[in-house]
Amino acid sequence: MCSNTKQRIADAVEELISAQPRSRVTVQQVMELTQMNRQSFYYHYQDINDVLQLIVYQKVCAPLAFDPEEDAESWCRRGLTLLKEQKPLLRRISRELGDDRMCALMLLEVRPQVDRLLPDRPGQDRDQRSVAVDVICQSVLFSIQGMLLRQEAVNVDDFMERFRAVYAVFNAA
Repeated sequence: MCSNTKQRIADAVEELISAQPRSRVTVQQVMELTQMNRQSFYYHYQDINDVLQLIVYQKVCAPLAFDPEEDAESWCRRGLTLLKEQKPLLRRISRELGDDRMCALMLLEVRPQVDRLLPDRPGQDRDQRSVAVDVICQSVLFSIQGMLLRQEAVNVDDFMERFRAVYAVFNAA
């Protein structure tokens, strides 16, 4: 029952922010939509932004969870397709949560993938490798934020061509 309540609240917030600016979404509206009392909201969440973070986790992070059996290219294509499909919602959430919070949430799934992409060479300095992974992660997150901000649709095939080129350079080094 509790997780169902929590999900119903998240679904209501998603529905409301898809139809109006986040600044106009209130806990009262959310609870009227769910036909539950206000205490139920505060039992599960601190505020609307707390719900938005759950939505990002459900819509982006969980579907992109690290799977060591999946190759990086498949993961990247899946992520880009997801971004393309969820762009309007994620764009609104990103504006509300801010770039830093959005990136922190997505970094949880991006970092293991980047770590897998970067070749681990014998004798390589671990600190240097860690810095390299961090820099690449920041570049990936910056690219994602840029895709969310731009008006045009996410071009999965174009981005995949670029991904393959970068991946080839990493593997050739």
